[in-house]
Order: sequence, then C-alpha cells, then structure tokens
Amino acid sequence: MRSTSLIRAAVSAVAIATIALSTACSSANSVEEFCALAKTHESVGPLFPHRLDGEPVPNYEALEWLRDLSDQAPDEVSSELEILVAEAEALVAQAEARQSSNPDVSIPEAPTKASVDSAQLAVISYFNNICEVDVS
Repeated sequence: MRSTSLIRAAVSAVAIATIALSTACSSANSVEEFCALAKTHESVGPLFPHRLDGEPVPNYEALEWLRDLSDQAPDEVSSELEILVAEAEALVAQAEARQSSNPDVSIPEAPTKASVDSAQLAVISYFNNICEVDVS
C-alpha cells in the first residue's frame, strides 16, 4: 500500500516537472524571430535622425523597435538589450526634457558607459555572428 502511494507521488512529480519544463522551453524566445526583427533595423532608422534648433529629435519608432527587440531577445543577449533600452529611454527623456518647458520632467537613470559599450559589442557580435545582420 505504502509503495503504491510513493509510486503515485513519484509519477505525479515527474508529470509536474515535465509540464514545467515544456512550458519553460516553449516560452524561450526564438532566435529566428529575433533575427527577423533584427533585419528590419534599416527600415526603422536611428534613434535621433533629426535635429530641431540644435536639439536632437527622437525617433519613437526606433525606440519602440528597440523595446520589441529586447522583448524578443534570446537569453544570450537579453540582459544586454535591456541595458540598451534603458540607455535609449534615458537619452530620449533627456532630449524631451531639454525641449520641454516643464522643469519636472522625469529622466530615468542611464546605465554606465562601460555597461552600454559592453552591451553594444555583445549585441553587434550576436547580430553579425548569429543573425548575419551587419549593423555597422
């Protein structure tokens, strides 16, 4: 009787672990989808393509593309893309603050230059080597 209960518990535990693993594996972002999105970078353009009265004008489509790219990022470059999104959001907020008459504009804290530089190198390398996308 006792061994039957142990067997049932073990089977239940294996079933739960299998479901958890299959869910975890299926939630991983697809490299193919990520690379397909990465290949659209030229159609989006740079984050600051224009200047207005000496101040850069943000390209919100580029910021949204970068956010989408971060959401689709495989684990290998996920944290690096989060850094690049944080940097882009801080730069856009700074540009908006300079153009605003509202002195209370909130500007998020930007990542360190070293972390941004490192993240850029990692993402560019991933784009070149895995996605075969030249972003230079």
